[in-house]
Amino acid sequence: MQFPLSMKLALGFLLFVVVIAQLNGHSAQWQYWDAFFAAPSFEFLWGTDSLGRDVLSRAAAGVHVALVVAVGVLVLTALIGIPLGLLAAWYGGWVEQVLTRVSDAFLAIPGFLLAVLVTSLLGPGLINVIAALAIAGWITFYRLTRIETLKLQQQEFVQAAKVLGQSPWHIVWQHLLPNMAPVLLVEAIFVAGGAILAEAGLSFLGIGLPLPEASLGQMLREGSRYMLVAPHLVVAPALVLVALLLIFSQLGETLRRNLTPQGEGN
Repeated sequence: MQFPLSMKLALGFLLFVVVIAQLNGHSAQWQYWDAFFAAPSFEFLWGTDSLGRDVLSRAAAGVHVALVVAVGVLVLTALIGIPLGLLAAWYGGWVEQVLTRVSDAFLAIPGFLLAVLVTSLLGPGLINVIAALAIAGWITFYRLTRIETLKLQQQEFVQAAKVLGQSPWHIVWQHLLPNMAPVLLVEAIFVAGGAILAEAGLSFLGIGLPLPEASLGQMLREGSRYMLVAPHLVVAPALVLVALLLIFSQLGETLRRNLTPQGEGN
């Protein structure tokens, strides 16, 4: 499997950020130096912010937060959407109609706007952000799982399993999930990338992670106030965020081309 050069460069850049930050110590993001708005130098490779905190260390901490959000949202959306999609396609009838109507209602509201509403109700915090993004994003896995299940149910091996009297659980675990796994894996990569972007957006609006937690979106929000006097406060987290999104985007596209028939999927 050949990965694009842009993805390799982005991954190398992020590894550099994390390694250099770790060499400065785990608590470097919380240290307050006397140098305020310090420009990038050998002492502070990416400079310092308005409170004298090392920008590189906080950016590395922001990467950690972004990946935690990505994994958390991915797990929750999969645990909600995949079982509901299987139920809707397998049983059909009123079960499918109810679940489809509910998903249509969620689709009527833009996902990010719904996440903003839920986060505003729950309050800022890592767990609340993950929960809000999962509530807004489970429909993707539901619709994809439902469509794939309807396709697979028409296949001869599934029909044969039903004729042989195999239980629904056995058919799901032995036939349906293994055959739709490549498509779900591709979708999972895009969901994770979308969660990173959404968390940055929520934090930029001030309803994501509370201060003084490090978040790339929060760093962009703080840095935008001083962009004319300290542009590195915006450039640094922006580069890290772009690198993260580029990695997930290119990884998803590469897996889609290699794992799914004729590039099906997202």
